Amino acid sequence: MNEQPLPALPATIIVPVANPHNARTLLQFALDLLDPEEEGRVVALIVTRGDVEADSKVIDKIEPLIEKMKEQGRPVELLTRTSSNVPRGILDAAREERADMLVLGIQQPINGQIRLGSILENVLATAPCDVLIYRSGTHADFERVVVPVDGSIGARLAAQVGLRLAKQRDRKIEAICAKQTYEGRWVGLGRIAQSLEGLPDAAMVKRTLITANFAANGVLAETRAHDLIVLAISERTRLERMLFGDFTSSILNKAECSVLLVARSIPRSRITGALLDGLNRLNMRLTPDEQEGVMREAYDMTLPGSDYVVLVIIAAIIASLGLVLNSSAVVIGAMLVAPFMQPCVGFAVGMATAELQLVRRGLGALLVGVPLALAFAFAIGALADLQTATPEMLARTQPGLLDIGVAMMSGVIGAYALARKNISSALAGVAIAAALMPPLCTLGLELAAGRQDTALRAGLIFATNIVGISVAAWMIFLWLGIRPHWKDAHARTRYLWVTLTAMLAVPLVILLIALASRSDRTRIIWDKLQAAFDDPDMHVVDVRVGEQTPLRIEATVRTPRPINPDVVNNAERQLADELNTGIELEIIEQRVILGQS
Repeated sequence: MNEQPLPALPATIIVPVANPHNARTLLQFALDLLDPEEEGRVVALIVTRGDVEADSKVIDKIEPLIEKMKEQGRPVELLTRTSSNVPRGILDAAREERADMLVLGIQQPINGQIRLGSILENVLATAPCDVLIYRSGTHADFERVVVPVDGSIGARLAAQVGLRLAKQRDRKIEAICAKQTYEGRWVGLGRIAQSLEGLPDAAMVKRTLITANFAANGVLAETRAHDLIVLAISERTRLERMLFGDFTSSILNKAECSVLLVARSIPRSRITGALLDGLNRLNMRLTPDEQEGVMREAYDMTLPGSDYVVLVIIAAIIASLGLVLNSSAVVIGAMLVAPFMQPCVGFAVGMATAELQLVRRGLGALLVGVPLALAFAFAIGALADLQTATPEMLARTQPGLLDIGVAMMSGVIGAYALARKNISSALAGVAIAAALMPPLCTLGLELAAGRQDTALRAGLIFATNIVGISVAAWMIFLWLGIRPHWKDAHARTRYLWVTLTAMLAVPLVILLIALASRSDRTRIIWDKLQAAFDDPDMHVVDVRVGEQTPLRIEATVRTPRPINPDVVNNAERQLADELNTGIELEIIEQRVILGQS
């Protein structure tokens, strides 16, 4: 018994119609395959690329065909979509329109070989739904449907599609099973029965058993010029088998008649199908061409050339001056100039693809830029001779769990924006959110001032952002389908390297989270103390927390007048209640003299 559920007929089919010559044939196939129990629709898709003249010619040829079909009561609609490349436009339309099937066409064999072309290959590799591929034969129409079957899930789907077409066109249908010479007759008949079991109108199928050592030759010998061969591949991971495998390639290249190939079809019930389709539409895998584009751009991003060095220096100077002058606008300007996001994202691409050279380039760019920025910040701090940290600097010395979340979300959108060119404008916002340069410059300024504790906290924020961005971007690239290629001799070594990287990266993130959660306690203490000294002229400028019990807290308060001991005692009690532990609070007065205005 075949326990596989029957595949549901498509309710929404998208037909890219860039070639007006086969548009009518493809649209008719789509109309024949619509689910009769639902209000199905066929979407004729034209992907435009900004060439107004060329796009207008295609639209002018397709529109009359669509209007004529509408007049005949056919559920056909025209959709135009502008995209940087045709495969991306098709894939995005399939997801947005919730397509159940894509119908595409290829030409007859040239010199005995099918040329799929980059568009079809990219769509096949990443389509979110079933893909039906039509290869025209010597005759446009067909008198008989031939379905090669072997009892597999793919053969079952091919039989369903063939039955639907035969019934709609009132044509004959024949299921052919090729068995080996050493196999019994009952084996072949069992495969045919398994392929047709439970299919509606299966009784109208003629069942033919042939003996052939090479199945493709046996099937081709049974076909004629006016036939239509329908065969399917059930798993997308078998794309290479479709392109280079014996059976499918022989049928596609040698058959004189038309061929209909259904790729990546997974039979499922309507209930589970809806859930799986919903999850599948979240799979935003990049096409092979897009993945190559990301790799090329990643190599460019990780090049620590003269432009990169200049931007690092300028950003470090702007950020340091903004921190010293306590100017948020200047600090934000430095965030936009700083190029540190680029090597982080490039490093993540190298991790995702196990390209050691790209990983080294990303790390090398950071090893060049970070010490350089730190040196300029230290020099500015030494010249400025800051006695106390400014509020802008203090804001970069209080790491917490939220900082990790911001860094990881910055890595997510940074990686996604790199992969999806139409949202690259978001990178400016990512640069602001990531905030890599200000904490690094705060580290340099605080080291110049001799305040190692606050410098360490600023360094922790910078390290957290670097790790969070890289790990999150790596995960996004894996989700987008950017993964190692295993065709070379070093595939196993690269795989082990990536696994080791993951094992090292995850504990590092956990360690940073632990350190940041410990810093949350310092933030609570800081906020409580600032609230306790409820005086606009008093400012908490430094907090140091010990690890002993009871908890020893040493805080520096800048004030123009003596601090009332009752205020200190009250703050100590509030902190003890908030932290639920014993507190020893010591306040250091930093007296200032206010000028008379």
